[in-house]
Amino acid sequence: MHTAILTVEEASMEVGPPECGWAPGTTSTQIGKAIEALVACTLMLASKGRLTPFVPVADDDGLDLLLFDKLTGRTIPVQVKGRTGVDASGHGTVQFDVRKKTFTTRYGSFLLAVLVDVEAVKIGQSWLIPMEKLAGVSSDKGGVLAICPNTSPVSKDRYRSYRYETVPELVAKLIGLLDARVGALVG
Repeated sequence: MHTAILTVEEASMEVGPPECGWAPGTTSTQIGKAIEALVACTLMLASKGRLTPFVPVADDDGLDLLLFDKLTGRTIPVQVKGRTGVDASGHGTVQFDVRKKTFTTRYGSFLLAVLVDVEAVKIGQSWLIPMEKLAGVSSDKGGVLAICPNTSPVSKDRYRSYRYETVPELVAKLIGLLDARVGALVG
């Protein structure tokens, strides 16, 4: 699989030539929205309905999903970043960029970076990083904070503690975080 790494300015441009596998005219914006929808549906199904994702009308604050826990009434704001393959470097890494313009540590929000298997239409590996820790584990690349985790299951890179190999592992972590939050609305 080939992944085109695009700058913010290229966000609504075509993903790549047809030999990359995408239909002509497909944009990174389209792929990004499809990945956000896939993440939302996958989390709802994998949690057996416990997690209900809500999509903001506008994601000006860099929040793509608000995960509502039906059992506790608690929420987790999430910014979703997705890729459809590893970088062309040959090192087994994948880069995810968070625009500084929308980066915030407020609300107890998280970055959920996902590697999507387009052929199987499913989430593969994922990385769930508290936004309050993102600046410490990312590289400052001008207008973005970039993380570049290694996808090897035996990698011991700085993102290892944030990596989940399966969706059930990710869902268990999210539910654990929600269970630990204060301010429940349980009635």
